[in-house]
Amino acid sequence: MKPPSPPADPAGRTETRLARTMFLLVAVYLLDDAMLHPEPGTTAADHILSGALPVSALLWAAARHPVWRAPTRAAVSTAVGLLALGVGLAVPVAHARSAGPSGDDYTGIAATVAGAALVAVGVRGAWRVRRTGGSTRSRVVRRFLVGAVAAFVAVQVVLPLGVAFVATHAPRGASPSFAPGLPWQAVRLPTADGLSLAAWYAPGHNGAAVVVVPGDGGLRHARMLRRHGYGVLLVSPRGQGASEGDVNLFGWRGETDVRAALAFLARRPDVDPRRVGGLGLSVGGEILLQTAARGTGLRAVVAEGAGTRWAAEDLANPDLENVVLAPMSVTITLGVAVFSGGLPPATLPSLLPRLGDARALLIWSRRGQGGEHLNPRYHRATGGASDIWEIPEAGHIGGLAARPQEYERRVVGFFDASLAPNPAGR
Repeated sequence: MKPPSPPADPAGRTETRLARTMFLLVAVYLLDDAMLHPEPGTTAADHILSGALPVSALLWAAARHPVWRAPTRAAVSTAVGLLALGVGLAVPVAHARSAGPSGDDYTGIAATVAGAALVAVGVRGAWRVRRTGGSTRSRVVRRFLVGAVAAFVAVQVVLPLGVAFVATHAPRGASPSFAPGLPWQAVRLPTADGLSLAAWYAPGHNGAAVVVVPGDGGLRHARMLRRHGYGVLLVSPRGQGASEGDVNLFGWRGETDVRAALAFLARRPDVDPRRVGGLGLSVGGEILLQTAARGTGLRAVVAEGAGTRWAAEDLANPDLENVVLAPMSVTITLGVAVFSGGLPPATLPSLLPRLGDARALLIWSRRGQGGEHLNPRYHRATGGASDIWEIPEAGHIGGLAARPQEYERRVVGFFDASLAPNPAGR
């Protein structure tokens, strides 16, 4: 078959050459990230799907670019350019600025520049082929409609794909991600899928222990629990800080990390494995609720700021906000699945009725984020196995800062009752 020929006009040919070059630069970054510089604990084989699909899409766009009509060429160039520019600034450029350039940062910075060039090519192409005929009124209406469609695609497709990429490629913090100091002991947690996670453990003196997820965000909570005699294990999730693996800020594989933490505590001579709880902040709360519902031995979970992790959870409560944002949520879910090479977990509404003997304390705020307003629904789904506490003035996971004394009394009291040596009815 004869390959497609470039557009007849010189401007169109130049546009195609530039766009193809920029597409290839972005594809090189994606291949470099997936195959040549995988995250510690992973290999290129772990990223075949997550690398092949977006690269194939870019190569297809480069091949088809000459035969598309000028408006389509402009739209695709602008969309890909915005996506490459946004994720480039958020991932490789951000990492290079914070820790110095290394690994795939170099090709990532080149892809960022390519993204900016694609935006320029696309905008110029759209302006060049704009329709100038007809009355002023018809031109205004036509351009308003085109702008509205472009804005919809940008908000519901381009932006969510950028969010999905950043959520699965967010730069690591410095290693270790935090240093709590004595009496904390740095430990490593082997996971069932072959990773090694960074964690910090401080022994208690009452025989009970609490897993804090994410550990590097809950140090103040951990110190609060230690004051009351609890052993505390702070866990840095996979792909974050000094933990191996690919990051997923939606916590799709977080249950495996919590199971590794529970296995560690089960071997501790100072911990009764029947008296282990968890305190999760934001996505950490969602992960711990899921793990408790699987019958893993977690007896009590405090989940502050738990929300949603994918489209099915967002759409479980079809209010006006979720209906309007449904395309965005679906696109984020599909993007995370592609960029992580994995599938989403079971939904919290389907899991929470299975808490069984475990107890949960749900802490939330109407000023929270990420589906936090669904906590009353989650509370009902537990069928009486949970308590719920709203802190109206707190922001997302800001309960301890907003009401420190009441927070300590409620949370410690919940663990005291749920992790007592001989809990009533057990």
